[in-house]
Amino acid sequence: MKYTEHYQLNQWDAADRVLREDFNRDNAAVDAALAKCVSNHVYSRLLHAVVPSDTPRFDLDVSPLDLAAFQELILYSEAFVYKRYDYTYLRCNGQANGYFIGDTEYTRLADISCSYTGGAYSRTSLILTPSAIYATGNGGNWENQKYLSRQSDESIAFQLSPEALTTLNIMVFNGNDPAQLKAGSSFTLYGLRR
Repeated sequence: MKYTEHYQLNQWDAADRVLREDFNRDNAAVDAALAKCVSNHVYSRLLHAVVPSDTPRFDLDVSPLDLAAFQELILYSEAFVYKRYDYTYLRCNGQANGYFIGDTEYTRLADISCSYTGGAYSRTSLILTPSAIYATGNGGNWENQKYLSRQSDESIAFQLSPEALTTLNIMVFNGNDPAQLKAGSSFTLYGLRR
């Protein structure tokens, strides 16, 4: 009898005797390989939330998640606002300071989006290390399927372990003035396991 190169699955010839045990062994090997592939290399949807009413701040509760098991989080945002140049920022655990690039301190971990026409779609990547969270590749803003701008390639860091992260806070500002995130805005969080 012949076998496949990588998983030694049966490759029957016409003269070979086919046994149920061979099928069962092959199916178990395929199942184990697929499970390993999915758990190690695929982003899992961790949560999805829709803003129920207009608000200047919307919190995503991540406390039930075992964030230490993840190396990266991706936050997809559909942020709808009322005014031109309403900026949507991301903070952690309600903290307004402690976000750094080198020696420069910021009031947020990431710029999620800036609205030019009342709404923006964006992707924000958060890299989780044992002692810090980094926002990278903030993807820029998309409106009406058109790429508008690109955020900085520099990473902003927040000194916080993944286990200590309890909320992701979406804040809306226009300049220094609070603005409103519209009801119906949505946020989806995906995670890549370590």
